Amino acid sequence: MKFLKNHLSIILPLIALLSAYQFYIVVDRLVQNYEHKLNDEYSIILVSNTELKEEDILEKIDEYKSLKEIEPQSVLRKFENQFSASNYALLKVSLPNFYKLSLNTFPSNQRLADIEKALYKLPTIKRVETFIKSHNQVYKLLVILKKISEFFGLSVFVISILLIMKQVEVWKFEHIKRMNIMALFGAPLWMRSAVLFRLAIIDSIVSSFIVSFGFYMFMKDDTLKEFLLDIDIMKIDFNFTTDFIILTAIAIITSLISVFLTIAKHEDEQ
Repeated sequence: MKFLKNHLSIILPLIALLSAYQFYIVVDRLVQNYEHKLNDEYSIILVSNTELKEEDILEKIDEYKSLKEIEPQSVLRKFENQFSASNYALLKVSLPNFYKLSLNTFPSNQRLADIEKALYKLPTIKRVETFIKSHNQVYKLLVILKKISEFFGLSVFVISILLIMKQVEVWKFEHIKRMNIMALFGAPLWMRSAVLFRLAIIDSIVSSFIVSFGFYMFMKDDTLKEFLLDIDIMKIDFNFTTDFIILTAIAIITSLISVFLTIAKHEDEQ
């Protein structure tokens, strides 16, 4: 029971730390995927009295990607039987030109407002529709979630270091006699503390596996899949092997830092 308690005192803080980090990574990948989706699909609708040329837009918008004319024929056909031939012909002539403006990056709210102002400065532009509200609600939510995960991860990191150092102190007192004997025979610090480093590394690997497996199962959750489909994202990049290696490296580095700080503190006290 004591053996299990000693190891859980390291494993649980590491699980909390690695879970916070993995959650941040998942949210970051989700934000990146959504940004790519917006970059590919987002466009601004322009209504112009006359024909627009690419040169007109290039002078105003640095993020310009492409300009395509929207044919109004499908809309006009709905009214073809409701008007006389002469009125229908007049309607076709009087309709303005519609264009779809695509950008190479998804702009911020401020930048989009600047783009809208710049487009309205063109004398032929009658209307600019950015559709920003519908896109921005989900994007803002994801960005806020990412910032929360950053703060949460940093807080958990500090707390985890302190908890791990406390447990390393316990391990140190359990092996203090052996360490003192090795010190009398001139063993270097790293050799005297090898048992502490070994225990920390083992617990780090166990913690990394638990977190990686937990997130692997989370990625298969139907609720998450439904949410991703709602925002038109097929999946979040997650590779069990790659993420396990990254988490293991983080856990080992964190544990070794905690062991080193504890040992250094012990040496200063002596």
